[in-house]
This record gives sequence, C-alpha cells and structure tokens, in this order.
Amino acid sequence: MEIKHFFMHKFIYPVILFTLLGKLSLAQVSEIDLKTVPFSRMGSYMCFSLLQDKDDKQPLIYLRDVSGNLLWQWNGVFRLEVLEIERPVAYEAKASGTVLTLSTSNGKVEVIFQDTNTVRFRGSGVGLKLTRTLFDANSYLIPLPGLQWRIKMGSKAEYAFTRLKGEIVVSGPQWGVRSFEHRTEKPETIVINLYPGNENNFEGVLEQYTSGWKIRDYKNTTFEEELAKVNNELKNFYNTGAKTPQEYEETKKLAQYVNWSSIVAPRVNMTRHGMLMSKRNMRAVWSWDHCFNALASRSNPKIAWENYILPFDYQHEQGSLPDIMNDNNVTWGFLKPPIHGWTLKKLMEKPGIVDENKLKELYPKLAKWTEYWFKYMDDDKNGIPQYNHGNDSGWDNATVFDLGFSVESPDLCAFLILQMEVLSELAQKLGKKEDEKMWMDRSQALFEELIRHFWNGDKFVSRKTFSGQINKKSQSLISYIPLILGKRLPENYRSKMIKDLKTKGFLTANGLASESPQSPFYEADGYWRGPIWAPTTYIMVEALKECGETALAREIAVKYCNMCKKSGFGENFNALTGEQLQDSGYTWTSSVFLLLLEEYVSK
Repeated sequence: MEIKHFFMHKFIYPVILFTLLGKLSLAQVSEIDLKTVPFSRMGSYMCFSLLQDKDDKQPLIYLRDVSGNLLWQWNGVFRLEVLEIERPVAYEAKASGTVLTLSTSNGKVEVIFQDTNTVRFRGSGVGLKLTRTLFDANSYLIPLPGLQWRIKMGSKAEYAFTRLKGEIVVSGPQWGVRSFEHRTEKPETIVINLYPGNENNFEGVLEQYTSGWKIRDYKNTTFEEELAKVNNELKNFYNTGAKTPQEYEETKKLAQYVNWSSIVAPRVNMTRHGMLMSKRNMRAVWSWDHCFNALASRSNPKIAWENYILPFDYQHEQGSLPDIMNDNNVTWGFLKPPIHGWTLKKLMEKPGIVDENKLKELYPKLAKWTEYWFKYMDDDKNGIPQYNHGNDSGWDNATVFDLGFSVESPDLCAFLILQMEVLSELAQKLGKKEDEKMWMDRSQALFEELIRHFWNGDKFVSRKTFSGQINKKSQSLISYIPLILGKRLPENYRSKMIKDLKTKGFLTANGLASESPQSPFYEADGYWRGPIWAPTTYIMVEALKECGETALAREIAVKYCNMCKKSGFGENFNALTGEQLQDSGYTWTSSVFLLLLEEYVSK
C-alpha cells in the first residue's frame, strides 16, 4: 500500500516530553502524571503508562494489561509512537481523566476508552505506530475482511484491531505461514501503523477480549459521543460530599480519579467490581486494603459493598479469607488482620449500603472469620490469637517481628475485640439473642486478656508465642493500635500512650511514622520500619477521636492531606520528607485522603 508523504518535517529521534495540563472543567482531574498514575477507565483491565522496557533508550507510553495473569511481570502490551513520514518523532503527552493526547507541531493523536474493553484512537496530521512488546511463542495475527485483525496472544488476553478511517499497514506472524519449529523461537513482532488518509486523519479501535470475539460496528457512534459518555461517568461516580477547601480541590479530584480508574469489572475469578491497589505495580486486591477503599466509596453504595464483601466470596470452609485476589488467581499464603468488623461498623453509619439482607448474608461469614483466629491461630492455646508471619498483620517487616514467629500482638486482639462487639450488634439486629450475649461476653473476656497479657506498665508489647519474649528495642507504631478501643481502655493507659505519640518521635511534620525515627531500627524507606502509611494513619486518627483527642486527630489528618497534596498517592511516604515511596497511584492512599478530607479537614 502506498503511504502518502504529507509531512514537511525534519526527523528527530523519539524522545517523549511530558508537561502538566491546563485547567479543565471542575468535574475533571486536570493533571495526570503518567509516570505515577496510569490513564485508564473504571472496569477496564487496560491502562496507559510511561514505562521503560529493557531495550528502550528512554521511557515511552505503553498500553498495559493489568490482569492477574501478569501480576509481578512485565505487562506492556503495545508501545505507542507518533509517526511523521513513517518514522517515530518526538511528541508531547498529556492526560486528563478521560483523554490521552500525543501531539507534535504537525498534528495529534487522541486516545479514549470507548468502554471497559475498547480503546479508540483518533489522529490528524500524524500517524500512530503500535508495536507489540508482550511476547508469547504462540501469538499470531488473523486477518479479517473489512480491515480488521485478531491478535492472538497465546496465554495472555487477546486483542482485535479495526481500522475506521485513514490508511493502515499491519505486519506480524500469521498462523500457517511458519512451521511449528519456527514458532518455538523468539516470536516475531506485531506492528500496526495507522496513517492519515486523504482527509488527513485516521481512526481505529483496539479491543481486548478473553474468549470469543464478535465483529462490531464501531461507526454507529462518533469519537465525541463516546468521549461525552465517559466524561459523564467520571463526573457522576462520586457525589460532591462535604465542601472541600479550595487548596485541596485538585488533589481531591485526582484522588477520585485514581480510585475510579483503578476499579476492574467482574471477570473470571473477580466475582465483583474490585478496586485494585494500583494499576501500576500492585495490580490485585488484598484482604485488608479493600476495607479502606470500601469506606472511601460510601457515596456509591454498590461499589462500596462489592469492595467490602469481595474477599468473603472466597472464604475458606475453615473461615479464613485469602491474602490476594485478582481475575486469574486467589492466593492463600498469608492472612490479613481482621479489621472487617470495625469497617462494617463504619459502613453501617451511612444509610443505603448495608441492609438487613446483607447483614444476613454477612453474619455467618464474619463469625467464621472471627472463629478462625481462635481455632487455628493460637498454637499455645492460651486464648490469645497470633500472627504466624508479619504479612499476616499487614505490617510485613515491623520490628515487633524481629525475634521470629509466631507473635501474639495487641493490635490483633484489639481488632477482634471490636469485631466481636460488632457481631453482638448484628446478632441483636437479626434476633439472635444467645449469640448477642455470647459475642459480647467473649469480647469482654479478650479485652481483659489484652490488659493482662500485653500491658507492661508502660505500653502494649508484642510477645512471641510460647516464650512470651519481646523485642525491647522496638519502637513500632503497631503497639499503639489498641487506642482504637478508645475509652474502653483505662484513662492512665490512654494518656501514657498518647503522650508517647507526641514525645517519642512518632509524630513528624507529615504524620505518624510506622517506626519512630528515634528507633535504632528506623529506615527511611524500610517499608514498615519508618515510612508513613495510609491505613495506619486512618486507624490512628479514628483511635484518637475515640479517645477524645479530636485536636490531635485533626492535626494528623491535615498533615497527611498536605503530604498527599505535595507528593501524590504513594504506597507509603518518607516520614521526615513526605516523599512518596514504593508503588504509586495507590488506592488505599487516595482513599484515606478522601476519608480524612471529608471527615476531619473539611469540617
């Protein structure tokens, strides 16, 4: 096919330039940094990010597959390049919440999600090159009538491409063209080149599918009509809630976008809508992370409930919840702390999320989850459950676990005390009188054991199972989680612990460090050995409120929100500088920002 040379432009090597966006409408996030926050859409298992493959000289824009089949693996499916005279040139990339634009001085390419499985491209004055970079020895092309191709990806999700306008050249292996032996070698690449036609524009559609694919008529709606639909969906996903101080307005919109775009639709093992921790690296749901995302979704009752109940769909017959869930796998290697009763109590405060039918469905599940800790996580049979690994606690490498496992930790008892109180309340609502009393009695008994077993006269400590040994040098914030019990605790215990938070280094300019910077074990980027984390920030802020320390609770909330405003939504943060660390575009971080902004900062 002859490609029209419609450019008068000196070639330059492909270097991507990224700039901030101008102001858009108030319903739209005005700035997405593609290095940290992927461009995507609610429900989709695709996104676009700035990545650097091993052969790239600099980071480039990639369309990525966030399915669980590729968890912890390279997931860049197609590299995007802008073409002038059939060669890649430098371009500027801008992303709002609903449009990704790649532009040069001669033209631009616009990208939107037409629906959860479909990406639509439109260009004028320039071309677009899609190069497949996710290889499988069994991948190949199937050409179809009407300038359509199926792109078979072996064991990965599959794709179909349709040209709507302009000129197109597609190259790559076709089944039957090469021998079986040849297919075992490194696969040939697949390249799709789109060029402007006589009207100096092009348009195409890339669709992801997992099984059968049906030919669709994409010409019955326009690019503008599909863009209007997705704009409206994003606008309506969150209610406005409390009036937001102007200084946090842009950060709030970005947080809402991160949450909205990180949700994936039900598919295969993903039984309900689930908010991934990130569409960047941590592309799955963990069994305590989901609780904070559910709480932040309370203005959308359906999404809030589906995110909360999701792990219970996989509950083991013995009562445990899985560690990790995605559309391809469910992982049972570790547990996560039982914060589900505490979370449910907060969900029930918002009308319209948890009705009587949902309580009937949940009650036996929550009861089994609670019983699991006493039946299977108490090796010395002293009535005090244990963590068999730091990962079970969510505080993977906290210093209280440095002496080895298993460990009886006061935070676990505190969560179970609250969970049994909630079970007692549910039993009362469901007319289960005997259960109501049983759960309350057990909650009180465990509270008494918490005081007896863990309080050392100065603070709560974690003890090794059987030996009772403690790490005396540990200065972990996990020891202060029992403050979530509020005024159930003796006043002198509360006042001593709150004084520690203020005077022993935990409270930094950015919030509460997971290990005090005064500790000999403190590490600025040591995971749970120093950085600030969203879930523990929210738990501790709520705990301080329960203790009557509303001023301190609000102070920490404001510090956290200011840190997010400055640094974005990292997996965690350097406690002293506020710099984001580890993964980015992290949903429990954006969720806690939204919760604290509404409940503490905006009031």
